[in-house]
Amino acid sequence: MRQIIRLKHKDKKLPFAETQVWWLVVILSALIFAIDLLTPLGIAIGILYVFCVLLSSWLSGRFSTLLISIITTVLIFFGMLWSPKQEFLGFSTVVANRILSLISVWFSAFYSIRLKSVDISLRESELKFNALFNSASEAIIVSDERGEIILSSKRAQELFGYSEDEMQRLSIDSLVPERFSKNHSTLRNQYNQAPKTRIMGQGMELHARKKDGSEFPVEISLSFVKKKDGILITSFVLDITRRKLAEEALVKANQELENFALQLKRSNVDLEQFAYVASHDLQEPLRKIQAFGGLILSEESATLSQEGKDYFNRIQNAAGRMQKLINDLLSFSRITSAPEPFTKVDLNQTLKDVLIDLEISINKTNAVIESEVLPEIEASPLQMRQLFQNLLTNSIKFKKDTLAPIIQIKVHSNEILSKNSIRPIIELSFSDNGKGFEEKYAEKIFNLFQRLENTHAEGSGIGLAVCKKIVTRHSGTIIAKGEPGKGAEFIIELPVRQ
Repeated sequence: MRQIIRLKHKDKKLPFAETQVWWLVVILSALIFAIDLLTPLGIAIGILYVFCVLLSSWLSGRFSTLLISIITTVLIFFGMLWSPKQEFLGFSTVVANRILSLISVWFSAFYSIRLKSVDISLRESELKFNALFNSASEAIIVSDERGEIILSSKRAQELFGYSEDEMQRLSIDSLVPERFSKNHSTLRNQYNQAPKTRIMGQGMELHARKKDGSEFPVEISLSFVKKKDGILITSFVLDITRRKLAEEALVKANQELENFALQLKRSNVDLEQFAYVASHDLQEPLRKIQAFGGLILSEESATLSQEGKDYFNRIQNAAGRMQKLINDLLSFSRITSAPEPFTKVDLNQTLKDVLIDLEISINKTNAVIESEVLPEIEASPLQMRQLFQNLLTNSIKFKKDTLAPIIQIKVHSNEILSKNSIRPIIELSFSDNGKGFEEKYAEKIFNLFQRLENTHAEGSGIGLAVCKKIVTRHSGTIIAKGEPGKGAEFIIELPVRQ
């Protein structure tokens, strides 16, 4: 923390320019040398050169101190040669006198160099600390136990709108909204009695006040350093205005999404009930149309013209198509309106049952179904059977005119991260060598009653929509890939456990 306090004085200027110091050293050295030449040899005038060496402390770099020390050493030797001799002083006294002067000069030189080394290291540390201090994304404020601000970073000055000098004349309490300032001084005194590094106001919403009186939400972390006369408290202040706005927007969006999901759920329930009721209620009048149409054709055939018979046959065909469409709608609505519970399903057995059901279609088209060994999963047995049957029927239906359909079923195991847990999934691939489809239909073919252009295959266009609804109910996904003339592929991902 000493470094923080020194930062306030980092711009301290020397009382003299370096050139003035050099002139002072030259003049003082010349004066001392002149005195030495006029003083009897036995007097230790050379010790006065220590002042010249000490003056080098005001000069930058270690070389200046060494240079002055060397020059003064030379002058000490010349003084010994040219100073007036005294008969009563022996040679040993003169030598001791000069050695004492040399020791004093070089001791002062090493002391000055040591001080410069410490000062250079300290300045380098200050520069590094200053760079970190002022480049921090958080605002940093250092205060004493009374709350008086000692130091603030540039980010703090920008955040609160004060200059550096203004900040140093403030109390930390002045950065707190007025409605909290009284309690803040009490809390600050409590912290001074038992200081510790911590996040301030956990579980509370904290606000700070700018120079213009405006307030903004903050997060504050506290740390401290003990001194002999008290403590220094460092506050790290983070402006969380953007985060608060984002959180509020997220909460609002979630609320809107929940409301939309609730409305959508209600709408889906209403639509499913409508489809079920409408389809069920249409059954009776449709059966009457078919029954009476059949009676007319069988019992009144002799009185009907050929054209009349053709009309009634068309009515019967249309009623049959309507019957199939109603049955498909009922199947589609039952997927969620009357769902079968999930149990363990062996997909190999499911495939065998479906192949038995499709035996006539397979033999008629000479279809080949190749499958890898399939796993066991948690699912609705009836809906898995319906899923497999619809996909295989689709591939057989859209085969090439002159080519027997080849359908390959492949499986791949994988894992996904769901709600902070790993869930095993399987990937089933149904690929064929049929007509295929254009990429623009990859999403549309799963819609109700969607029929591809230029296709004349029988069906209501509900089969793939049923597949998607079954997969969605099992928390899975289904996608389609295709290319005209090169076949289609349906890729299904299903969780192993529901």
